[in-house]
Amino acid sequence: MRGFVSGVVLLLCVSARLTTAPCVVAVCQSGALQAVAASERAEPKRAYDLPRGDAATTLRQFAGLCGRQIFFMMDKVRGEQTNAIAGEFSPREAIDRMLAGTSLIALFDETTGGVVVSRRPTSAPREEVGYDS
Repeated sequence: MRGFVSGVVLLLCVSARLTTAPCVVAVCQSGALQAVAASERAEPKRAYDLPRGDAATTLRQFAGLCGRQIFFMMDKVRGEQTNAIAGEFSPREAIDRMLAGTSLIALFDETTGGVVVSRRPTSAPREEVGYDS
């Protein structure tokens, strides 16, 4: 089965803010390592049956089923639960359903077909400004 890899690969990256502290990114790989230009064609639907569960675990399972690379930082998904999905969906529809209502979001790279999962951005608390009259 040339061109197929299963498992988890750990990549070290250097944070832009903390150049001395590497961050570990878990990269779930399973399926073809070929780039997929999904923007030009419809994504095929596949049958999925994944239970609600720990985000890191279900994202790895999902990567194995859909054949896409899914990238996430463990500290971003820790403690999160994904929704159960059952039925036929495109990979994009399936992951959107898995993450609906959670604090996680999936960002798709149309060039490679890869997916980055991270926490949804939250607005920073606004400082109240007082004025002296």
